[in-house]
Amino acid sequence: MPDNKPGLIINSEGIIDNSSGVSAGIVLWKDIIEISTANVMNQKFLMFIVKNPEEYINRQNGIVKRKAMEINYKTYGSPISISANTLDTNFEELYKLLQRKFKERA
Repeated sequence: MPDNKPGLIINSEGIIDNSSGVSAGIVLWKDIIEISTANVMNQKFLMFIVKNPEEYINRQNGIVKRKAMEINYKTYGSPISISANTLDTNFEELYKLLQRKFKERA
């Protein structure tokens, strides 16, 4: 069900992901090791490599969401992935912005 929440919020603490049914919620800058990209079936994803992936998986309430994040982690090395397809933005611009904000926090 669509909601009126912003799909992605970038602030001084980190990012708040509300971009899909498998959204991670808040991802803290201090937990992020790397932000990379992946192509899956002609769709680009931002991958957030975190130092504590199990913590992000285990805090999910629903079993389906938790399993999806486990599969992402095993397949792509991160439980947290965001597609710009559900956001009102350009993928490359979003990636550059997130990289800049990540480096500012390092």
